[in-house]
Amino acid sequence: MLQGSLIVDQTVQNILTKCRLHDVGTPYEVFSNGGCLFDSVFVSLCGTQEFSTELRVRTAIEMIRLNSRVMSLPVTPSLITVSPNYFASVFSCASPGGVHIRTNVSTKVNAFVSALNAPNITNYAIDISRCSLDLSGITSLMFEIKACANGNILLSNSNVRNSSKPLYEILIGDSNYYSIIAYRTDDSFERGSYMYNESITRDILNCTVYLPFWISWADGDIKLGTGILVDQNVLVSLMNPHHFEMRSIGVLTSHYKLGKWTIQVEDKFTGYFDSCSMDNTKSDMAVVGAITCSAMRCATSCGMSKTCMGYNFNSAINRCELLSFESNVVTDIPNHLEAGWRFYSKCNNGKTACLGCCI
Repeated sequence: MLQGSLIVDQTVQNILTKCRLHDVGTPYEVFSNGGCLFDSVFVSLCGTQEFSTELRVRTAIEMIRLNSRVMSLPVTPSLITVSPNYFASVFSCASPGGVHIRTNVSTKVNAFVSALNAPNITNYAIDISRCSLDLSGITSLMFEIKACANGNILLSNSNVRNSSKPLYEILIGDSNYYSIIAYRTDDSFERGSYMYNESITRDILNCTVYLPFWISWADGDIKLGTGILVDQNVLVSLMNPHHFEMRSIGVLTSHYKLGKWTIQVEDKFTGYFDSCSMDNTKSDMAVVGAITCSAMRCATSCGMSKTCMGYNFNSAINRCELLSFESNVVTDIPNHLEAGWRFYSKCNNGKTACLGCCI
């Protein structure tokens, strides 16, 4: 055990002492990063948290590989109650910290459209970049789709649906037989303004089951694959020497096909908070710290914490509650009316993407 590198959890130690359980062992603190189970297991095994992320990812891989066995366990009904979407839960498990905004959308275009035949293709897509999320620096995306065929993802250089800007189209299961990656420089369809690559992927989509996929686009090497590990199980790829900055991501299903998507995008804190112009409002997120202090110290304390996603503050009594998401995948921020309190949300992408104001 590398006990010298660990900090004793005094709160738990005091509880054990009061309960006369001090002889069961020494409790140590672990990181508050959404992966405390794996951190704790690795501390117990090796006396360090250094490689707990590897344990976390390997666990996720095994859960995907052995999903039929896991789903046949006697406790499965209870698991389904807590986590109705198995693959989405594994995605969450495999994410080492950070906050992911989960976007759930349904798509259906009653026309035969793609980037290679529709000049205004972006008009058909639904923008999944909720809350003005900053896509700069992001080079991959993991998602699930339930559709019979023709799932399209658009990676565009425009954030205002300008179809004349450069874009990529990743088409999954064209007639549920081909998968295609296409690139076009503009909407002219002139010779040399577009290129594509395709691969046979028979029955790659399922009408009734969500299936996991990933796409990556680092340095103009565009890839589509299956599963939850980027660069594994590649279906089709396209190398583009004229790579461009990604400013928006859109999804659609064409050919009259209904598609349902679950897409996760990681985002980053930029140092700003916003009250969303909501007085007398208190968030019901998990309270991870409650202190009496000034508003400035409350904001600073939250800003310095990776797990704090916002805070409740009461200026009349200088009471501060630091808040955290109970999961690293966020679909809702609950709140209620309470006199004297105000909720402040961390903002992303400057001051334009404040989670508490747009989720």
